[in-house]
Amino acid sequence: LRHDNVGDSLQFAKMWQDQNPDHVPAWFYVAHLALKAHDYTLAGQSLDRILRYDPRTDLSDILIGIYPTTDSDQRELLEALQPINSEQNASLSVLKAGLLYQFNEPEIAIIHINRALLHQPDYVPFITLKADILRKTEPAETVLNYINQSRLRNPDSKSLYLYEIRYLLDLQQSQEALE
Repeated sequence: LRHDNVGDSLQFAKMWQDQNPDHVPAWFYVAHLALKAHDYTLAGQSLDRILRYDPRTDLSDILIGIYPTTDSDQRELLEALQPINSEQNASLSVLKAGLLYQFNEPEIAIIHINRALLHQPDYVPFITLKADILRKTEPAETVLNYINQSRLRNPDSKSLYLYEIRYLLDLQQSQEALE
């Protein structure tokens, strides 16, 4: 599955799944390979099946390295993910949030990133994505307050300090950034 082309691997995984419909690892392979092959309909169906089996399953291995690069693929992926219930799954919630943010739908994106943060409240990439989303909808003071609160919960996170500095520089508050 790792060394053949994606289309052949996906075909093999689908055959494997058809012959062994209750074999959970096959579901994961089909979902991952469908995402890599840009078959977002099949990927959505597979992810939905996985989440119906275990809503909190870790999907990070499936989602690694599959983020589509074209606008049309991103829209197709978002469309395939929309009907899937991701309330209990941080990986899928953050993927939806990122896509929605990218398509300038921050009000909906914030709902999904908040769901992800419920499961992993101190995970810095989730925190910074929420800050990015807040930047589109909230005043700078609110965003800075959120970053400060997050830094208090994660005092050893240099990434959050750097994010705050970059944001202050974006706001042309270089003295505050220096401090």
